[in-house]
Amino acid sequence: MLLPHGHNNALIFKSSASLVSMIPYLTKIFTGDLLYLHCDSNPTGPSTTWDFNGNMAAQTNTLKIAAASSKDSGIYKCTINGQTSDGFNLEVLEYVPIASLSIATGQPVMRNNAKVLLELTNDEGLEGWLCRVNREKNTKRVKLKLNNANPTSFIFETSSLKVPETIYWCEKNGTTDRSNQVVLRTTDNEVTLEMYPFPAMAGEKMTLRCLVWGTKEVIQSVFYKENVMTKTVHGDTYNIPKVTESEMGRYRCKATYRYKDQTVSPHVYKSDVQDLPVQAVLSDTMQCSCPSCDKQEDIKSYMYYMYYKQNGNSWTMLGQNKHPDSDGTYHCRAVLGNMRTLPSKAVASEYLLINQLPPASFLQAANLAVHCKK
Repeated sequence: MLLPHGHNNALIFKSSASLVSMIPYLTKIFTGDLLYLHCDSNPTGPSTTWDFNGNMAAQTNTLKIAAASSKDSGIYKCTINGQTSDGFNLEVLEYVPIASLSIATGQPVMRNNAKVLLELTNDEGLEGWLCRVNREKNTKRVKLKLNNANPTSFIFETSSLKVPETIYWCEKNGTTDRSNQVVLRTTDNEVTLEMYPFPAMAGEKMTLRCLVWGTKEVIQSVFYKENVMTKTVHGDTYNIPKVTESEMGRYRCKATYRYKDQTVSPHVYKSDVQDLPVQAVLSDTMQCSCPSCDKQEDIKSYMYYMYYKQNGNSWTMLGQNKHPDSDGTYHCRAVLGNMRTLPSKAVASEYLLINQLPPASFLQAANLAVHCKK
């Protein structure tokens, strides 16, 4: 049996053998979540052996899951001091949370004591929502001071970033509704490695940038994966046109740069190492559908599709069961209670053309599809 325990203002998920704990504590695990499994509470204790689905997984006191996916689902056990824990059953849902949390201003990697602005969005409104912030083993509540009764989006400022890694997410009080996580890291290095988007999605474009604080004059960047040089570029940007799971790993970069009006030789510095997780998604089909959803009888009865129209840099929800009825660029997703699929690729459609087709032909004409995973 797995039980949540309170400890130093933190919620920690522990097994009945009191050996395995999961931080941060989340009632449901979605694709892309960052998790740490700890064995015992003594970080200076002897080496720990982890078993995953009957196979040895690692020898470390803390097991990091950088971006959870279905392949991480299973039974985890740890052995320390000759004692083996009960099985810790981890289930990763092949969906994303019902709400979205994103960085409005700032970067995933910031200088110490910096702050960023985060934006929480939920199509059904944010009344009753709050946020949480996790630093190491300490989780605290963040109250949202909403300006309107039930806004669909809200921007708030984080506290000063003073530890190497800070995890934010939001949830609706008294329910299992929540948002995705946003992970913020700090560095004292002059050079930082940024990844867009994060986590990456298989089959989609991925951009790595080797940024330097205080200047845009980056002459050359060298990117490394697992300490092996993979790409040298002029400037600061390395584009991966189509990400595959083979790109998953630990990356860093080295930048050669100079400050404006600098007359001495250029500086050369390396960034910190960063994990690059990859989310695998199903390729588009010719209709707005979710084949993997259809196979789950327990959720089919309350599943519906939501369409969104691009409005500048944002997307406007059309409303439940409302379909595109004008020219524009659209995407769609399946909504299943407190979770949803990743959105389909954006598709530009011409309403006059679509309006001449039989109703059943619209989705094929628009070429919309929901990203699902088998």
